[in-house]
Amino acid sequence: LFDLFDGVFTTESVLEEVMEGLARGYADALVVKKQINDGNLNLLTVTKRLDFENLGKGELSVLEAALEHKFGQVVLDDFAAIKTAKYLNLYQNS
Repeated sequence: LFDLFDGVFTTESVLEEVMEGLARGYADALVVKKQINDGNLNLLTVTKRLDFENLGKGELSVLEAALEHKFGQVVLDDFAAIKTAKYLNLYQNS
């Protein structure tokens, strides 16, 4: 992703979920944390709120950030979030 895009962003909610994974023993959280520390992955605070009860906090925050910051692309791995991104006319890759 870092080679494909000028900037790669995530939200504080996604980071919280990733760090919960670290507490459960998922080592990939260390990779995310390193990318943030190295300045490759940028954290966004989201103030725009959407009301889609079928989405998790992290997925919802990514869609909120995309709308708030006018990003044209989001990367998602959740089927319901992908469908919602299409509904919101956000181009997505999975």
